[in-house]
Amino acid sequence: MSALKNLLFPSWGFFAHYDEFPVLMISGVAAGEALVADSDEWFQALQPSPWRWYHLFVSTQENLRLAKIDVLITFIDSLNSWQGDLSDIRALKSYQGVLSICSAELKKHNFRGKELRFKIVQPSASGELEDVFVSAVEELVWRF
Repeated sequence: MSALKNLLFPSWGFFAHYDEFPVLMISGVAAGEALVADSDEWFQALQPSPWRWYHLFVSTQENLRLAKIDVLITFIDSLNSWQGDLSDIRALKSYQGVLSICSAELKKHNFRGKELRFKIVQPSASGELEDVFVSAVEELVWRF
């Protein structure tokens, strides 16, 4: 009877919210301001949108968010296998992809500054967020 119940009513755990994804944090500097090296002015990008009933059928924003998270995961994998000097990390396509994501997120928040910094954090075994990568200050290039 238990097997029949499991067959007819499967576990829908794959709809659960997962926290093990890397988190992208961005810090931008407005024109004319100085960037503080250890600034706490980070905001979390790529947050999930509120769930609606029609997301059972179509969820383009969530699909886009997951695709961007996949770029973060690809960058982390590239970073883990990187053999060169970390100052040359900008040459990676995945790094350029993360920069594009950061620019789009800042544009979405109506930011009009000149520079940004990003960091990628991930939950550790203890549940605390650990820095996986902190970028150098990058100049923003606005494309319209």
